Amino acid sequence: MLAIEARARPTWERVVGLVGYFDLDPNRALDIILDVFSTHLATHYTFFLALLSCSPWAARSKVAVEDMMNV
Repeated sequence: MLAIEARARPTWERVVGLVGYFDLDPNRALDIILDVFSTHLATHYTFFLALLSCSPWAARSKVAVEDMMNV
């Protein structure tokens, strides 16, 4: 779990950097992340949940996300 969060944080920082550098629409970036998430749902769902928990779109309670990841 900690290893996944350790990979998700730098990935999120890279996404934010690309959005800022290229002046991209943040909502479109989220749309692309969710599209990739839906493609790799069965194999990499824990990474994408950790990635989204780093974002401003995260759930208010991290407990709910951690409960979903421990299922």
